[in-house]
Amino acid sequence: MTLDSSGVTEGFGMPGRKARGARTFTIAEKQQFVREFESCVERGEKAALLRRWNLEQSVARKWVTAAAEGRLGPGAPAGRLEMRSQERARLVALEQENERLRAKVAAAEGALEIMGKAHELLEGTLKSSHDQDEVPVSLMSVDQYQQWLARYKTC
Repeated sequence: MTLDSSGVTEGFGMPGRKARGARTFTIAEKQQFVREFESCVERGEKAALLRRWNLEQSVARKWVTAAAEGRLGPGAPAGRLEMRSQERARLVALEQENERLRAKVAAAEGALEIMGKAHELLEGTLKSSHDQDEVPVSLMSVDQYQQWLARYKTC
């Protein structure tokens, strides 16, 4: 099966026709149809265009609507435009899981923030209590100095 110079698939005589007889159109073909459809201004031109493309009016309406909504432009999803019920259910399940995970991350971030503040508080408490008990070495008695040396083993 090959395309001739006009873009028609040989052996089927119609663009967009697959070997099984099912018709498919690329996004570029759909965009071309929409441009031609919107350029029709005289009476009967749109009907003639539908006959030339061998399309039902409902299909043309879907393509024109999709183009108006931006679903036929660059980055538009290829293939079906509607979502199956299984896909919809999977999407809902994924959104619920995503929300659950977001809540879990927020709780973990909150716990980390609290732990950080507790660490700062404890560190400050330890420093302040350590500094208050200390007597400067120059003011210590001999006994205090020996205890201090034994405690910190600086010798």
